[in-house]
Amino acid sequence: MTEDAIDGRTLDRIRHNSGSLEIKSFQIRRLSHRKSNKQGLAGYLTIMAFHSILRIPLLALAIWLAVGACATARAAGEETDSVELRFQLEMLAREYGFKIGGLEFLSDTTVDVPPGDLTFQLSRLLVGYSYILSSDADGNPRMLKILGKKGTAPTSTARQYRIKTTRKGTAHYIDAVIMGNGPERIHFKLLVDTGASMLVLPTSVMEVLGYSESDLETVEFQTANGKVSGEFAVLSQVEVGQAVRNDIKVAFVDDEKLGDNFILGMAFLNGYSVTIDDAQNMLILKETEKEDPGSE
Repeated sequence: MTEDAIDGRTLDRIRHNSGSLEIKSFQIRRLSHRKSNKQGLAGYLTIMAFHSILRIPLLALAIWLAVGACATARAAGEETDSVELRFQLEMLAREYGFKIGGLEFLSDTTVDVPPGDLTFQLSRLLVGYSYILSSDADGNPRMLKILGKKGTAPTSTARQYRIKTTRKGTAHYIDAVIMGNGPERIHFKLLVDTGASMLVLPTSVMEVLGYSESDLETVEFQTANGKVSGEFAVLSQVEVGQAVRNDIKVAFVDDEKLGDNFILGMAFLNGYSVTIDDAQNMLILKETEKEDPGSE
């Protein structure tokens, strides 16, 4: 065989082997590709399963937050319908035109505003209290009297006032605000005198209080130091601390005779049980049962 023939056969064999190698290389790459595809699919499925697992607690968290938000909104809505008990009763009194006595027995609490007519609303608002609702001949509510909490002993409705006094020796003086025949409110310091039948002021303040001497009559009245004459009138209002009374008899006496002792007498004090506490420098006035506070 010639050298050229040998070389030709050798080249054919080389080409055949090279082709076989390429085919095998292709098959290997194909198998590798399939394997990588399977691995990729497995990885994808693993990731999706992980996401599904995470989605369950996240969904539960979302539901919990939504329920909490609804509860908060409902509570906020209910709070807007809650008001102070005393305020709600006063609103009803204005709406239906009746008066209220015994508000001092109410505790500081808020209540839900109930629907319905007056009788039903009062039964819900005052569920823990004893009370009386009186009406006129036409059935219109006239007076709501709160007697106190249920299950407690009846308490006196008489109010008590404690007024600080100023001492001069054994005498007690208090600050008072007086209205006479005009709109002015005049401040006075008055001597507490349970022996005087009327309130006594100097004639120099008659005009300030809206009175003229020619319009008044002269009267004789009792004081702790004996009988005295003066000009008689009726004050429209006298206020001592939180104790207030209307239409109080007064006598105006010459300034020289009266001096600085303007007197708070029994014309004002007879509406109260009077106690003077020397140790505390206090005038204690307790309303007598003759007057029912809140019924006026």
